[in-house]
Amino acid sequence: MDECGGSVIKYTSDLRRHVAFRAFGAYRLLLDVHSTLEDVEGAVEAGQILTAVVQARATIVRSLSIRSLAFGGDFVAPYDGVTYDPFHGLSSDEVLNGTALCVSGIGLVGDEARDWARRVREHVEETERLLGYPTALKSVRTPDGIYPALRVARQWLPLMEILRLPSLLPDAWTGKT
Repeated sequence: MDECGGSVIKYTSDLRRHVAFRAFGAYRLLLDVHSTLEDVEGAVEAGQILTAVVQARATIVRSLSIRSLAFGGDFVAPYDGVTYDPFHGLSSDEVLNGTALCVSGIGLVGDEARDWARRVREHVEETERLLGYPTALKSVRTPDGIYPALRVARQWLPLMEILRLPSLLPDAWTGKT
């Protein structure tokens, strides 16, 4: 276990890979994973379990793609690209456990569905712990979440440039073309 309570990811000596994992991982978590996780929980509460399962798939695949960043996964995630491998470098057990969690929600209702959604949330929380931030990253869908998210991005931007990694922010946000 690391100091954040998560499993320790065995990093290579590649500083670029470590920085990409922590920076792009936080970016994906904040802009992609949190929103799909909230959709899972909302769909469960609305009794829309198939919608919840579809969103759980997006949540888990993107969560696993964050974990794969530590092992050579793509920095910029073309989720619908035919060459994109969100599981790059992950063990088959980790991938199978994640995908099994997705489909295990099919047909659940009430407390069983809520328990399943809690397990999906736990998967995401474990991914977040692996990133190594001292506190949980707040959802950017809330007023108190967007500014801490921008602070995290600002922390990484100079190092990303020095290491010649792609920018965390879209060109339209930075004025670069």
